[in-house]
Amino acid sequence: METKKHTYNFIDLTGKRFGRWLVLEFVRKNKDNNAGWLCSCDCGTERVVDGYSLRCGDSKSCGCLHRESRTRIDMVGERYGKLVVEKFMSFKNHNSIWLCACDCGRKILVPRGRLIDGATRSCGCSKGEFVSASKTRHGMAGGVNKKRHPIYRMWSDIRNRCSNEKNSAYKNYGGRGISVCPEWGEFEVFMDFCLANGWEHGLEIDRLDNNGNYCPENCRFVTKSVNLINTRKSKFWVIDGVKYESSSAAAKKFNVTTGTIRNWCGLGNNGNREGCYAFLKYGEL
Repeated sequence: METKKHTYNFIDLTGKRFGRWLVLEFVRKNKDNNAGWLCSCDCGTERVVDGYSLRCGDSKSCGCLHRESRTRIDMVGERYGKLVVEKFMSFKNHNSIWLCACDCGRKILVPRGRLIDGATRSCGCSKGEFVSASKTRHGMAGGVNKKRHPIYRMWSDIRNRCSNEKNSAYKNYGGRGISVCPEWGEFEVFMDFCLANGWEHGLEIDRLDNNGNYCPENCRFVTKSVNLINTRKSKFWVIDGVKYESSSAAAKKFNVTTGTIRNWCGLGNNGNREGCYAFLKYGEL
């Protein structure tokens, strides 16, 4: 008796968002033929998630969404010393982070615990309040048993790879003459730029001109999937005279795999298709 073979339509979820999950790449299929996808949660956790669980809504985060819903208390409008809470920003280490406006006009991010116990009652402008540069003032640099806030980590990372010759990424940044603008030498200035220009938890900083510096006029905040197609090695893909930002965008348009697109453009093993080619977005490496 002949056994029927079941066929399954592969649905590419790369770059799609499901709740707090951002799908990074396909990993494998399990014994039930369900696709497994490497996903990044907005809180920074990465995990392989079953594709069906993503699409049907069974999995929306690594678990932080559930923990947050149980422990987050709305603090908007409440006053703590000179600070008035304006907006919830993120959730880290069982502590919610809030955007607060100080009476002096400055806006800062403050963990809920520091507001409740009175440890932070202003942006640091109060004469009698001890301020430890870049730590107590904004509370984002971390410390013992505390993780750094994503904005602080982002600021530290871009400065490191542009100025620290021992950094593994220096050759692709500082080694190429890319630098961080002088005004972003102060974390508070960089933080103000992030909050005023669309930064959200889970977004990354991206330079519009990949050969340009880190500065307000050349930076934006994008998802990881967008950032991955704007690197020095990124290519434009031309299919039948139409230019696409990425091979995945072209593959989606023609309902084929990215491997097929690479073959069409002469980067595979099967020869190229007429009218199809790829070229670097930023010239030579």
